[in-house]
Amino acid sequence: MQHLKELQELDDKAIEEYYFQFREAEKYYWREYRAALKIQTAFRMSHFYKNYKHMKQCSVTIQRYFRGSKARERFIKRKYIDNQLKLHAFFSAQAVVVQRHFRGYYCRKYVHDFYARKEYMRFLEFKNEEIRKDMDDYNVKTIKEEEERKEVNAKKEFQELARNLHHLSSTKTIPGVYNSPFMPEEARPAAFGVPVEAHLKQTFKENYTWKSPTRKTIDGFKKKRSIITAK
Repeated sequence: MQHLKELQELDDKAIEEYYFQFREAEKYYWREYRAALKIQTAFRMSHFYKNYKHMKQCSVTIQRYFRGSKARERFIKRKYIDNQLKLHAFFSAQAVVVQRHFRGYYCRKYVHDFYARKEYMRFLEFKNEEIRKDMDDYNVKTIKEEEERKEVNAKKEFQELARNLHHLSSTKTIPGVYNSPFMPEEARPAAFGVPVEAHLKQTFKENYTWKSPTRKTIDGFKKKRSIITAK
């Protein structure tokens, strides 16, 4: 009986302790709730922030590798294009050299034959000599004709001048101006290789040789005489 009583007392104490703890819990419920909420918030925030940092790092890494792969791809492509351009330029230059040598060989062998060109140059030299000789002959002929024309004009002018100087020629008794007895024969003036005295006599003979009057001359003389008589 004593044992049951003790058990009963223990049960009552346990029940009282339970309600005491329950009341204590109810008293600090909201305080603990807010504390637990803060702890959960901090824990969840740290957990999500850790996940966020991890995801961010992963995304940055993925982007870095992706961009690097794209950049390497563009670089490789650009390098390939540059190499192709360099090869094209190199082979084009080599092709130009080959074509230049081949065209030079072909032209020297089939188009511009050395011996044919040499013969052609000899022919040109011969033709040039002929043309130069013809030009020299034409030049000499032109100069000679010009000198002859000038000499003819000079003779005409001299004859025109000598026509009015017949009074300066010599007579049987009086020597002329250009035929002075005090002047040596070689010092006497001459024109066109002939002494001036001879020119004056020849001009006088040509201009003053007597000619028989014509009917026209007689009629003109009669007309002049009638005019003079009428005055």
